[in-house]
Amino acid sequence: MNFHDIAHRLVRLPRLVKQLTQVVVDACLSSIAVWIAYFVRLNEWTPLSGEAIYAVAGSLVLAIPIFILMGVYRPMFRYAESASANHLVAPLLLYALAYSVVFTVWSIPGVPRTIGIIQPALLFIFMALVRIGARAVLHGALNSRGKAAVPRVLIYGAGVSGRQLAAAITSRREMRVMGFLDDNRELQGASINGIRVHSPQGWQRCSGRWRSMKYCWRFPRPHSAVETRLLQPCARRA
Repeated sequence: MNFHDIAHRLVRLPRLVKQLTQVVVDACLSSIAVWIAYFVRLNEWTPLSGEAIYAVAGSLVLAIPIFILMGVYRPMFRYAESASANHLVAPLLLYALAYSVVFTVWSIPGVPRTIGIIQPALLFIFMALVRIGARAVLHGALNSRGKAAVPRVLIYGAGVSGRQLAAAITSRREMRVMGFLDDNRELQGASINGIRVHSPQGWQRCSGRWRSMKYCWRFPRPHSAVETRLLQPCARRA
């Protein structure tokens, strides 16, 4: 089993399993952030025992409920299109406020007050790096699959609906959009988000180049003889 197969199985895990995995990872990162915060404050590695365990427990008790309530675990790595750190800002600011109130303002005996400031900053950095790294690794592994093995899709219509469909197919990475077909001569030959727009008549003449085409999707139902003739061979290949 190669790395692509492992990545493909990971992204196909049930949503709840992936969310629980993220919770466990964040809990580990929180503990590591406390450990490193102690090193930054005391300039020596301190075992997470004794009074230090209060800093770890306080972090877990505050962080995980806040993250769950504020939707940190709703986005999945695979579909996050914006920067992976964006959705962490508000939850971690709230967590930092709560954690600093407990360990800096109120103070816990035996726990340095600066831990309440250093630990949330480190936790934000760790969580952001893990999410960005995981998304990059998974996408890289999924994209490494040979292009010939991916079902190829042709979309009839380069309008809004067709573009939305192309974006959805591209984000799932289980099929490859080969191009748009459109009767609009102004669009033919152009490229939309890196996908070329072809004329229906021209595609009929060169369709033999991609005999492995398995799907042909379009919007809306056929309304011309050209569309009907074009879709018939696609249906036979499906």
